[in-house]
Order: sequence, then C-alpha cells, then structure tokens
Amino acid sequence: MWFSGKEMCRGKTLASYLGRNEKTKVLVKLQKQGQGPPGREPVISEEERKQMMLHAYRRQEELKVLAGHYYL
Repeated sequence: MWFSGKEMCRGKTLASYLGRNEKTKVLVKLQKQGQGPPGREPVISEEERKQMMLHAYRRQEELKVLAGHYYL
C-alpha cells in the first residue's frame, strides 16, 4: 500500500499516516502487489484548465476596461 508517494509499512494503522481528523477524505487505488506506486491523476482536466484560463483572461480584460474608465 502507498500513501503520498511513500510505501506504507505493514502493521501501522492508517491513522498513523493521516491523524485523527474525521473530515479527511481518503481516495484508495488498488493495485497488484509489487507494481510500485500508482500513477498520479491530474487534478483538473485539460478542458477545465482551458475554461479557467479563458475566464481569467476575460476577467483581466474586463478589469482593464473598468480601470481605464476610473482614471478618466
């Protein structure tokens, strides 16, 4: 078993790695023994990233226009 990119030791409880926070969400991936750590997944998809960048660009342009009106 792996946690945060490090192999977990047998005999240790999950609480020794995570602590006792009841609000902690744990995502578990199962693999066959001896295959090494699981691959990391992107936090957001490429399409979501593009949409966020487009929104940020539009907001930046909008703020430029508002700042230009403020100084006039």
